[in-house]
Amino acid sequence: MLNINMIENELVPILYEEIGHYKTTVGNISKYSTTADRQQEHWTRVWGITHFISSFRKKRLKDLKNANMIMITR
Repeated sequence: MLNINMIENELVPILYEEIGHYKTTVGNISKYSTTADRQQEHWTRVWGITHFISSFRKKRLKDLKNANMIMITR
């Protein structure tokens, strides 16, 4: 759940999971009452983590590339 007092580093992974719910789940799974609900929650978390790490890697690689360009030009 999102909380206004959270810092960005805490919010971003949660947002990825929430986007994962939008992209991957069907119906109301909030009660985790069935195996199917728990499986959907699991795959939502997998989706969120995978996409979060993927975007983090892209940003990190871009930052490293930019840092190397600065070092090369000096």
